[in-house]
Amino acid sequence: METAGTTPTKSSKVMWAYDDRDLLWLMTRTLRRDGITVTTFDHAPTCREIVKEHPAVLFLDVDLGDANGADVCDRLKRDQIGASIPVVLVSAQSPDKLRDTALACRADGYITKPFLPDHIVQLAKQYAQL
Repeated sequence: METAGTTPTKSSKVMWAYDDRDLLWLMTRTLRRDGITVTTFDHAPTCREIVKEHPAVLFLDVDLGDANGADVCDRLKRDQIGASIPVVLVSAQSPDKLRDTALACRADGYITKPFLPDHIVQLAKQYAQL
């Protein structure tokens, strides 16, 4: 388990971990248009990378190519500092399966694809308290 050894502070930053670069570009542009700072990963980030940024929320793809986003979420939620970072899983899984996946890894929420970018903006603002 990794920790950064710092005390978390409230952030207005949103983090996206998704292996589809086109979707990352779209969501980054959409969120920035609404004044939200975005950090992206096109691979599974480590707990250390996530905790270092301490985002207001992490939108995490369940299928990150060679990695499993649910495993990333589970490791983060077991981390002393990372556990406080909200995680929203994103997947094309059926809503029932995704709900079960989210519960198993202690995610704070989930969104099934396809989704509306404006819904993501609304969620990001809610988590960042903007």
